[in-house]
Amino acid sequence: MTWSVPQSSKTGVPFPDASYKDSLSAVKSLRNFLLELNKRGYLEASIDSILVNKGNWVVVLYTGDVYRYATLKRGSLPLSLANKVGFSSKQFKGAVLNVKQIYELEEKVVKAAENNGYPFASIGLDSIAFDDEKRLTACWRYEPGPMITIDSLTIVGTYEVKYKFFQRLVRIKKGEPFSQLKIDQSQRILAQLPYVKVMSPPISLMTEGSARVSYYLEKRKANLLDGYVGFLPNAAKNNKLLVTGDVKLELKNLFRSGKTLSLNWQSFNQQSQYLRLYYEHPRILGSGVDVAGLLEITRQDSSFLNINRELKLSQQLGGAGQLDIFVGLKTGRILSQRSNIDTTQLAYGDFNNYTYGLGYTLNKLDNVFYPKRGFLLASRVYLGNKTIYKNPFYDEQSYKNVRINTYQFNVEILSEKYVRLTTKNILMVRLNMAQVFNDANSLFLNDLYRVGGLRTLRGFNEKEFYVSRFGIGTLEYRFHTDEESYLLLFTDQAVITNPYDPTWDLEYIYGLGAGISFTTVAGVFNFVYSVGQSSTQKLSLTLSKIHFGLVSKF
Repeated sequence: MTWSVPQSSKTGVPFPDASYKDSLSAVKSLRNFLLELNKRGYLEASIDSILVNKGNWVVVLYTGDVYRYATLKRGSLPLSLANKVGFSSKQFKGAVLNVKQIYELEEKVVKAAENNGYPFASIGLDSIAFDDEKRLTACWRYEPGPMITIDSLTIVGTYEVKYKFFQRLVRIKKGEPFSQLKIDQSQRILAQLPYVKVMSPPISLMTEGSARVSYYLEKRKANLLDGYVGFLPNAAKNNKLLVTGDVKLELKNLFRSGKTLSLNWQSFNQQSQYLRLYYEHPRILGSGVDVAGLLEITRQDSSFLNINRELKLSQQLGGAGQLDIFVGLKTGRILSQRSNIDTTQLAYGDFNNYTYGLGYTLNKLDNVFYPKRGFLLASRVYLGNKTIYKNPFYDEQSYKNVRINTYQFNVEILSEKYVRLTTKNILMVRLNMAQVFNDANSLFLNDLYRVGGLRTLRGFNEKEFYVSRFGIGTLEYRFHTDEESYLLLFTDQAVITNPYDPTWDLEYIYGLGAGISFTTVAGVFNFVYSVGQSSTQKLSLTLSKIHFGLVSKF
C-alpha cells in the first residue's frame, strides 16, 4: 500500500502498514486511521480514491484543516451534572475539536442522570456555528425528562424474604430516585448470596413518575452439613492409624432475614480439638451494616488452651467488595508444667492479646459453591496489644528475656483465580499467606498460625506446623462431569518459618494428590488422596493421607 497526499499536512498520525494479508484487513485499518484523524480535529479527513493494480493499492488521502473549539458553553446543562462529569468551558477554549470526547461526555451525562432519577434524560449540542478559522461555537442542550422514583420491589420466584430486609439487602428503598447503577449493584449483591439463585437480571417497569423493579430469584439449598474423616499415620504411636474428624454445620437465611449461624468442630490430633462458632446478623437496626460474632476454642492435648473472641462490622462496597472493622480478644493458657520442657525459652505462654483491625474482601466468583471463573481476594491486618502473664509453674528466670507488654501485628492475604479452559476443564490458582510480627522472645507456639491438612496444606497432618510466616501456592485442575461433580489433581507448594525450630527456618515443602467430588442422593461425596514431602517427612505412599466426607445441603 502506498500513499498519495495532495495536500501537505503533518497530522502526527502514522500511516497504516504497507502490507496486509487480505483486503478486509486493509479496509479496517483505513477506517481506524480516519477515525484517529477525526479525533485529532481533522473532521474533513477522507479517502478520495483507491487505485488497485495487481494487489497494490494507491490511496489518495485528503486531510483538510484542523478544527478547534472557539467556545463550548454549559447551556442548559445543570451545574451539578457538569461538575459530576468533569465538564468546564475553560478546558475546551482553543482546544482541538475531538468528536470522540463529545460522545464520551454525552454518555457520562446520560449515565449520571439515570442514576439520579432521570432515566430518560438526553443531551446534545445546540447553536452550532463555525467561523472562518474552523473554530466551533456551541452550547449544551440538556433535556432531563420526567423524574422517576422507586415505587416497589417485587420478587418473582421461590425465594422468600422479609420485604424490609430485602430493601436493606439490595440498598434500594421505596420512594427514592431511580438509579440504574444501584439496580446493577443489587444484582451483584444477590449473586454472592449462597441461599439465592439469580435467574435473570432485574427488570424495571416504568409508569408515570414511578418504577417497579422485579427480581427473578429462586431459593437455593444453602444449609450445609459437612463431615470429613481423615486417616493419617500417627507418629506418636509408631505410625499407627490416627483418625481425625471435621464436622461443619451452616444455617443460612434464618427467619427469612439473611442471618447465618455456623458451627465447626475438628478432632485433629490425640486429645486435640477445635471448635468454632460464628453468627452473622446482616443490615442490623435497619442500616447497611452487617454485624458478626466469632468464638474459637483450640485445645492442644495437655499443652495449651487458646480462646479467640471477635466482633466484626461489615459494609458492602459497590456489590462485589466488602470492608470489615473488627475487635477481638485472644487468650492463651498453659495447661500443664510439662508444656515447656526447655525453661530457657518458653514454647507456650499465658497471654491476653486485644486486637483491632481492618479487612477487605473482593468477590467476583461466578458461583458461590462451585466457581468456574472469576477471582476472590480476602485480606486483613490487625494490631494487638499483648500482655504476657508469668505462670507459677515456672521460675522468674524463665521470663528473663520476655517482654511482658508488647504490640503484635498480623497480616493475612488469600487470593483465588478460576480460569475456565473449556466447558468442563477448570484451573484454580490460589495464594494463601500470612505473618505475625513481634519480638521472638515474646512469641509463643500458641501465638502462631497452624497449617497442614485438608483445608490448608494437603499431604500433611492436620494443623501439623506451627509457623510465624507462611506462603502456600496451590495449582488445582478440575474436570467437571456435571455442575457439582468433578475429578481433581493438585499440588500445594509452601514456604514456612518457625522461630522455635531451626528445621523450619525458611523451609520449602510441598504436597500433591488427587481426588473426586460427585453428587449422590444423600449429598456431595468427596474423596482426597495426598502425599507430601518436607525435611522431616519423605514422599512415601506409606505416609499418605486419605480424607473422605459428605456434604449435605438442605
